[in-house]
Amino acid sequence: MLMRRCCLMKPIGCIRSVRWRNVQAQAQRNTATAEHVIDPEWATAKPYKSIPGPTLWQLFRGFSKGGCYDGLNLIELHIRLRREYGDIYRIPAAMGRADVVMSFAPEDFEKVFRTEGQYPVRRSFETMTYYRQQVRPEIFGELGGLVTSQGESWQKMRRICNPVLLNPKTVKVYVEQMDAVSLEFMEM
Repeated sequence: MLMRRCCLMKPIGCIRSVRWRNVQAQAQRNTATAEHVIDPEWATAKPYKSIPGPTLWQLFRGFSKGGCYDGLNLIELHIRLRREYGDIYRIPAAMGRADVVMSFAPEDFEKVFRTEGQYPVRRSFETMTYYRQQVRPEIFGELGGLVTSQGESWQKMRRICNPVLLNPKTVKVYVEQMDAVSLEFMEM
């Protein structure tokens, strides 16, 4: 099942606010109600292709020796792209991969996660998925896990894990260890 997203941009002062909606989820909400009222955010939606970002050629030139992205680490690269294209930008697809949209606004993430539908499809660790399904199916079988599952299997796994993962007593057991790892990571 394909999911498409629409980009909704609203000027707020001098800052652009970008909203994402799942087309399928919106259609289900509209058909569920007797009246087919169009959400104002949908009425002012801009096309996905209007999200700014470099072209493949610009990326190729930028990463070539002496280019503007040559020698930058990942953080420096995203700082530069943010400066050039704003708080939201699109990196075009290459070699069979999907476009990558980067946003620096937390409210955008909330919108995406709240409107992606019952069976979200998220980029996952494709190499891990391949390993579990193709290389070692005798060990993992049909079990995908929360990281590698998609759609209905992810939702089923999430429903099983939620009571344990969201229980404060369970979380408390691991807080000290996770805090130590987090502090160590921040010192790197």
